Amino acid sequence: YSGDIGGINCGLEVSPGQTEQRYVVSITHLEIDPEHPLATEVKAYQRKRIQRLMLQDQGGFAAELLAQRTTRQKKKSKKGFGQL
Repeated sequence: YSGDIGGINCGLEVSPGQTEQRYVVSITHLEIDPEHPLATEVKAYQRKRIQRLMLQDQGGFAAELLAQRTTRQKKKSKKGFGQL
């Protein structure tokens, strides 16, 4: 995962014997084989990510809400197991 900029990434390798290059690409931009076991999950992720990118690109109120939602994090309690 490369954050909001790249999303979930996938490492690709060229067939052996052709070149030694490897590529890393966001799965947002990949076409996945419908027969792949994770095809439905990947398609759902792609739809959601594309919608979020469109909202960010548009700016305005929706983008502000999206930014607040992604940057807000819960504060961890200092009291817990092994803590005084």
